[in-house]
Amino acid sequence: PDLLTRRLLQRLHRTAPQLPQVYLGDYDPHGVSIFLRYRASLPDLRWLGLHHADVQGLPSEAALPLTSRDHSLKGKLLQRMDVVDNSGYMHQLRSMDRKFELEALHAVRGAEEVSGHFWPQKILRRAWL
Repeated sequence: PDLLTRRLLQRLHRTAPQLPQVYLGDYDPHGVSIFLRYRASLPDLRWLGLHHADVQGLPSEAALPLTSRDHSLKGKLLQRMDVVDNSGYMHQLRSMDRKFELEALHAVRGAEEVSGHFWPQKILRRAWL
């Protein structure tokens, strides 16, 4: 994540601290890594998805296999203290045996369903980590 984006998010949080800051990313080790880099400078940032439960109903054709690079990164992430200390992060990474991009959710459910119902419902339920 670039510095300007992180600064913008920090400023938004200072301006409206009552609004939750959420991260939407791919369900793969790189998505988790990006989230953790953002969270290093935005401690109130929450991971809204994609999560393991979000991808359970997606067809296997929407999944991509984890590469050797993905497996390596996953192993490194599982050793990080900020991951070890968070059971939700640990569960997500341990469950990650394939990867799903956000576009897979859109392709299966449709953009209107995802943007109009899926994400808003998760936010209302505070279904983030």
